Amino acid sequence: MKVKIKYLIIFLIVISTQNIYAIRKVKVSFKNRDITLAGTLYIPKGDGLFPAVIFVHGSGPETRNNSSYSAKWLASLGYVVLIYDKRGTGESDGDKKTISRFSFDNLANDVVSGVNFLSKREKVDKKKIGIHAASQGGWVAALATSKTNLISFMIVKAASVTTVEEDRIFERSSRLREEGFLEKEILEVKEMQLVEAKTVARDKQPDSFTRLFEENKNKAWFKRVYTYTNPFDPELVYYRKWYTTIANFNPISYLEQIKIPIFWIFGDSNLDKLGPIEQSISNLERLKQEGKPYTIVQYKGEGHNIKEKKYEHRLYQWLCKINDYHTYKFKRH
Repeated sequence: MKVKIKYLIIFLIVISTQNIYAIRKVKVSFKNRDITLAGTLYIPKGDGLFPAVIFVHGSGPETRNNSSYSAKWLASLGYVVLIYDKRGTGESDGDKKTISRFSFDNLANDVVSGVNFLSKREKVDKKKIGIHAASQGGWVAALATSKTNLISFMIVKAASVTTVEEDRIFERSSRLREEGFLEKEILEVKEMQLVEAKTVARDKQPDSFTRLFEENKNKAWFKRVYTYTNPFDPELVYYRKWYTTIANFNPISYLEQIKIPIFWIFGDSNLDKLGPIEQSISNLERLKQEGKPYTIVQYKGEGHNIKEKKYEHRLYQWLCKINDYHTYKFKRH
């Protein structure tokens, strides 16, 4: 009889645990003005209110599938999670030809619309809504958070805490250095990029960038930076008009306004060549000394796509602390 009772208790515990960690997936959509964004909502089964997280994309044509792995994990910890197709991708509206060239303001407003959508869900604790951003999404997340008081925490992974121009110069310089180009040549590239960031392209009107284009087009490094042979190529003109609108974007000006806790995750500066990690951490340490509630972690041996298993337990502990939320026990991916 005692044995039967023992196994009955174990069975009930297993069933109870399964119910706690069960997740419901719901297809949803929300609007930012005339753009409809399609996504998936992960909802833990059980009684709310639950904290919530919205995922912010990196650059390129990212859909909700890029975030589904981490989204399921957070949902298993008792978070309502919203992932969606970036405008211009998947089932979302938007011009698919300009996926990488939307304005940061439009992308940030998409995030704010998603946060507003989350705040109206019945099971969401609207005092505990956070952002999970990666790479370029770090810039977008900083801007989005400055636009609303509904965001109470952020998780930012492999993002540059520098201007867009500084990030781009670092990435190109690192790549050319690894390919064996001399520092003199890299300085020539940097000079051209600095001019490009300040010179709005005008069809068939010579400008400072055009002069540098003609001077440098036969140099060895040129084709490793520019794929165009004509400074007035329509695609290059279009790109330059867009780039000058974002080159001076500086997330620090927004972070200085934001007082919420942020969990910053970085890889190895010797491996991640897509952004200036050391400069970014230095900028964050300065903000931290000024009183910003930041946790900054860095993992040796990791590149730009940092493996979740490296930081998941520390992130879980941080989330428990800042949200005072311990209902669901830690689970690995």
